[in-house]
Amino acid sequence: MNRGGTFALSAEEVLIKDVVYNCGKKLRFRCMFNGSILYYTFTAPNTAIADFLSIVLNQSVGNALISIGDTEILQHLLEGESDKL
Repeated sequence: MNRGGTFALSAEEVLIKDVVYNCGKKLRFRCMFNGSILYYTFTAPNTAIADFLSIVLNQSVGNALISIGDTEILQHLLEGESDKL
């Protein structure tokens, strides 16, 4: 919901606040933008990835959403190293 009339144009403008829900493959987390709280819901392909992302988000509280990137997760998946997730 956009209450202030402005939209975040990139993940650089959005700061990670916390993870509010992690159950199975579903993950819900909050971020801050322009003084407002934004909720994100992510459904992972499996629970290992959801758990891994939850850890990454919790370790990145206060940082820009873009800071977590997706390269580390994708790299492990592409290399068949799901045991590292």
